[in-house]
Amino acid sequence: MLLNLSDSISHVENCLRSLGWLQEHERVLRLGKPGEGNMNVVIRVMTDQRSIILKQSRPYVAKYTQVPAPLDRILTEHAYNQAIADDPVLTARSPKFLAFSAEHHLVMMEDLGNTRDMTYLYQESEVMEAPLLEQAISYLVSLHSIKPSTHYPDNIELRQLNHQHIFVIPFTADNDIALDDITPGLDAISRSILQDEDLLEIVSSLGDLYLSTDGDTLLHGDYYPGSWLLGGDQLYIIDAEFSFLGFPEFDLGVMGAHLFMSSGRKEIIAEIIDIYTDSRINNNLVHQIAGVEVIRRLLGLAQLPLTRTIQQKSSLLHAAVKLIKNA
Repeated sequence: MLLNLSDSISHVENCLRSLGWLQEHERVLRLGKPGEGNMNVVIRVMTDQRSIILKQSRPYVAKYTQVPAPLDRILTEHAYNQAIADDPVLTARSPKFLAFSAEHHLVMMEDLGNTRDMTYLYQESEVMEAPLLEQAISYLVSLHSIKPSTHYPDNIELRQLNHQHIFVIPFTADNDIALDDITPGLDAISRSILQDEDLLEIVSSLGDLYLSTDGDTLLHGDYYPGSWLLGGDQLYIIDAEFSFLGFPEFDLGVMGAHLFMSSGRKEIIAEIIDIYTDSRINNNLVHQIAGVEVIRRLLGLAQLPLTRTIQQKSSLLHAAVKLIKNA
C-alpha cells in the first residue's frame, strides 16, 4: 500500500478505511502538502472531522530518489515516539502519533496546524530568539536524559548512509557534486580544504565514533531548523528517523552548526553548551561535530536554502576547519 500526494481522494480514503484509521462516517475531503520533506512521503489529509498527517518511508530518499535509503527507518521514528511518550516536556513539543502500520511503513499523526519550519533562519540571517533557543536546548536536555529499552533500534543502515553524506562524500575529491554550479568558486575552496591531511584524519575518527554501537544517549539525530516547527511561540520537533543511541555532543554540534551558519556567530556553539549545562559534555567534540556539519552542508549533497556569497561561504568553511582542528 503506497500513498502519494498525487493519489485520488478516494484511493487515500479507501486505504485509510482498510487500515481502520477512519471513523465510521468520516470522509476525506482534501489532500495537501504540509511542508518540504526530504526523506519520506508526507501528506496532509483533511477529512470532514479533522486534519491528519500521513508519513510513509520508501526504499530511497524522497527528495533524491537516486539515493537508496533503508525502508525501515519509519520503525525507528515510531520507537522514538514510544521512548519519549512519558516525558511531558518532549510530548508537549511533538506531534501525537495516532496510528502506525509496520507492514506498510506508514504512520498517522496529529496535524500541528498553522506552523512553519525554521529554515527561514537561513534566508533571513537571523539569530534564533532566546526563548526559542532555550526551548530547543531544554528539549535536548530532556531527550538525552531518557533511558530507552535495550531493544531500541541501532538504526545502523540509515547511520551508514548518513555517515557517507556527513563524513565521507564532502571530504572526497571528485565526488560528482558540481560545487561551482551552486556557488562559483566553491570547488576551488573545497579542493584546498581537502589537501589538509590532519583534518581528514580527524574527520575519519569522528565518523567512526558516529558509527559506534557503544552510545547510551537517546539522540534525535537530525537536530536542525528543518526538523523544528514554529507555531506561535511554541517550538515543535519532528522527523526523528535518524535517531539512535549515541553521544550527546552529536545533537549539540549539529544544532550549533546550523545556528552558526544562519547567524554568522560562531560563539553560538559555546552558548548552546553553556545553556545545556552538563559538565560531562566534551566541548571540543561539540565544536568538531559542528565544523563537520558546516562543511558537509556547504560542500555535500544536502544543500540548505542558504543565500551567501562565495566570500561568506569561504569564511564559514575556514572557521569550520578551525572548529574541527580545535585551532
